[in-house]
Amino acid sequence: MPIDQSMPLTVENTPVYDPAVRPPDSGQMAQRPQSVSSILAGTPITTDKGDLPIEFLQPGDFILSKDDNFVPLRAIGSYSVSRWDMVRQPELRPIVFPIGSIGNETELRFCGMHRVFLTSVFADMIFGTPDVLAPARSCVGHRGIFEDARKKPPQYYQLLLDRHELIGSANAWSESLFLGDVPNQTQEHPRDWIRANDFDVAQILHTETARMTLDQRESRVLFNKMNGDSDA
Repeated sequence: MPIDQSMPLTVENTPVYDPAVRPPDSGQMAQRPQSVSSILAGTPITTDKGDLPIEFLQPGDFILSKDDNFVPLRAIGSYSVSRWDMVRQPELRPIVFPIGSIGNETELRFCGMHRVFLTSVFADMIFGTPDVLAPARSCVGHRGIFEDARKKPPQYYQLLLDRHELIGSANAWSESLFLGDVPNQTQEHPRDWIRANDFDVAQILHTETARMTLDQRESRVLFNKMNGDSDA
């Protein structure tokens, strides 16, 4: 998916994380909801130092990638979601993945637009590749995956890497932030959601996703085929 190469991703004069403080002050984090891939606070992310809750990560940490071993985390975004936000944007509601639903060893929670990694012979039959990315919201009803109905306002995080990657979470895989999903938000409010150290994130250009991405309809077709199949 091509993206606007003129996106102003420079974060000059933006406050950075203090390496001596984990986690950062949530009161300084962005408050603007984004309808893009995001990971709920508390989610374990696999690093070269072991699994860490996503809110403890800092730019410069090394994140486990399915394709590239450990890769540097370049920037972190975060935003709060209110009950009203979830009413207006249902895709912001947390989707809960019980243990084992996508190979995960602990429960995982993502926003509805966050894409998770699936592999299936049925994906190969339908789309010509066994490995695909599907929106979390489209997984609801499959293998016990459900939408969190408690309406507790979530805090979401986004992880920006040099390229779009499949990142490890409790033995499962989901996506890092894909800049092709956020050209408008980034152009209008670059400092609302992104934080970085002295690395110039303006040089990052994502030209393609780590795997073929499915839309809601395509995901439903796949899940109908995968129903009861152990190859998911």
